[in-house]
Amino acid sequence: IPLGAGSITGAVRWSKEYRYMIHVVAIGKNTRAIRHARCDDKGNFCVRYLDDDEYMLFAHDYDAGWCRLPDTKINKNTIDVGSHAMAPGGTIVGKTPPRLVGDSTVAVEATHENGITVEGPDWHDPIEHEFTIGGLWPGKWTIRMRQGDKVVGKTIVDIGGTESVVCTLTEQSP
Repeated sequence: IPLGAGSITGAVRWSKEYRYMIHVVAIGKNTRAIRHARCDDKGNFCVRYLDDDEYMLFAHDYDAGWCRLPDTKINKNTIDVGSHAMAPGGTIVGKTPPRLVGDSTVAVEATHENGITVEGPDWHDPIEHEFTIGGLWPGKWTIRMRQGDKVVGKTIVDIGGTESVVCTLTEQSP
């Protein structure tokens, strides 16, 4: 850890059927700084290089679900938030416009109202033209489809629990 920075450690547990590298995101409440970490194969993580602030923490995996970790105040130190369990999450399903299917520059992302962005998986179903983003926590989500740096579709959906929400991306004019 560099001089003057802090870190948050902990563990996220999930059922044995999931063996993915769970993504942990920390957002500074005052600085709005965003830091990312990945869990190892045992679920342990360390979010490093944190400025003094209080951080909101979320863990996410497309299949294993999500977990809200305790808000944690950092003051140039390391805090262990302990071990927490993943919970099933909601899913957003949408259609990729046919003209964009197979375009490797197209990406879909979902941004929660708290500012955390979850990028869609790197694949789209080429037959059904569908994308799926799973393991999401409750709240209002803005879904954007990008082609390179340009937003080509956008919509907002609400997730209340573990349901699947079907969305239609409104294409943006060029």
